[in-house]
Amino acid sequence: MLRGAAMLLFFLQMSCADKPDGPPPPPTRRNTMDTAAGPAVSGAVESSGRPPKFVRAVCKGGDDGESPMTVDFATSDADGDRVHIRIDWFVNGQRVGGETGPTLAAEHFGAGDKVYAELEATDGYNEVPGECPERTVGNLAPVIDMKGMRIVEIDGLEVKGRDPDGDTLSWRVEDGPSGMSIDSEGVLSWTGSETAAAGSYRPKVIVEDPSGDQAIWEFAVDVAAGREKQKMTRAEAIEAGLIDDDSIPVAPE
Repeated sequence: MLRGAAMLLFFLQMSCADKPDGPPPPPTRRNTMDTAAGPAVSGAVESSGRPPKFVRAVCKGGDDGESPMTVDFATSDADGDRVHIRIDWFVNGQRVGGETGPTLAAEHFGAGDKVYAELEATDGYNEVPGECPERTVGNLAPVIDMKGMRIVEIDGLEVKGRDPDGDTLSWRVEDGPSGMSIDSEGVLSWTGSETAAAGSYRPKVIVEDPSGDQAIWEFAVDVAAGREKQKMTRAEAIEAGLIDDDSIPVAPE
């Protein structure tokens, strides 16, 4: 009888030892965000729910009329969570459709436009707004590009000029020989004169935008008195001793 009671007590103790005291512990919170920056993060990564922060957000670039404007930004997250960034661009208060990345193409803005970007950072638990301060795009000066041009004569020569802002340009020529002119499209005219005196000139072609910004192209002209006007290559004119290496061969009629 006593032996049976002892065996019953032993089995009761063994069954109680396998059961923990109190309710089961809560499950550990796991971060399983799927981000564009990399694969999902798995494991016992706990988050206290502290929001991310913007360390900086500044708009840069876009000063030459060709390069884009970009947002230079940095974020931090005290919990080590991955941070997603969304960017919306605005020009003169209007959202630019389809532009949600850190770069805004130059085709979307010009001189005088006010550009800014709204940012949003999220770590999967919190969303935090940010902003790239408004920036006014300055006026861009005209450009003259005559590099690599092979010039045979002046009359009818088109000077290659453009304005990055798309402004209407005005043209003029200064310090040239008598009768030299340029039209509204940048095409030079000069046929010379039988009575023109010989001499060397350094004409300046000036192109100007409505804001007063300019581009200047200067070249050399040697005029031979009484010489019949003729077309010749630059090499022929140099060989003949009419001009030096930085001059343009021309002669009056």
